[in-house]
Amino acid sequence: MKLFLPKEFTINGQKIKVKYDNSLHECMGESNSELNYIKIKNQYDGHPYPIEQMFRTLLHELLHLMYYKMGFSATAKNEEFIEGSAGILLEILKTMK
Repeated sequence: MKLFLPKEFTINGQKIKVKYDNSLHECMGESNSELNYIKIKNQYDGHPYPIEQMFRTLLHELLHLMYYKMGFSATAKNEEFIEGSAGILLEILKTMK
C-alpha cells in the first residue's frame, strides 16, 4: 500500500483537519479532540521528514483522537500503548496486498 498524508478525514462524522508544518518544537505531532485537528511536524533543520515517519506520527495522533472520541481517555493518554499500536498499524498498512 502506498502511504499518503491526508489533509482531512472524519471520526464519528466530525471532520478532522490535518496540518503539516514546522511549528512544533518539542514533539513530532499533536492532536486536539475538542478543536478536531492533528498537527504533524514536516521538517527538521530545513530538511523534510520521510513520509513513513510522518505517516507513523499521523497514526499515533489519530489513535489519540479516536480513543478520546470514544470516551477512553485513560487509553488515549497511554503513550506506550498508543505508540505500540501506531507501529503495528503502520506495518499492517504497509504489507497489505
